[in-house]
Amino acid sequence: MKNIFIITRANLRGSKGQAVGLLMFVIIAAMLLNIGLLLQFRFGDFFEKRAEELHSPHYVLIEEGRLL
Repeated sequence: MKNIFIITRANLRGSKGQAVGLLMFVIIAAMLLNIGLLLQFRFGDFFEKRAEELHSPHYVLIEEGRLL
């Protein structure tokens, strides 16, 4: 584990612009991950609340129509 930090520091010393770009990439990826997790965990609650507010049916059946 110690070797990884030494190699990483050596690579980041010479190219500070790349380090900033990589840091921004990681920050954006973390934000998108957090937003995705928030939506994933709150998704069911959102639709349940909307269905209750709009008095929608609990069960909807869609069948394929056949022409004779």
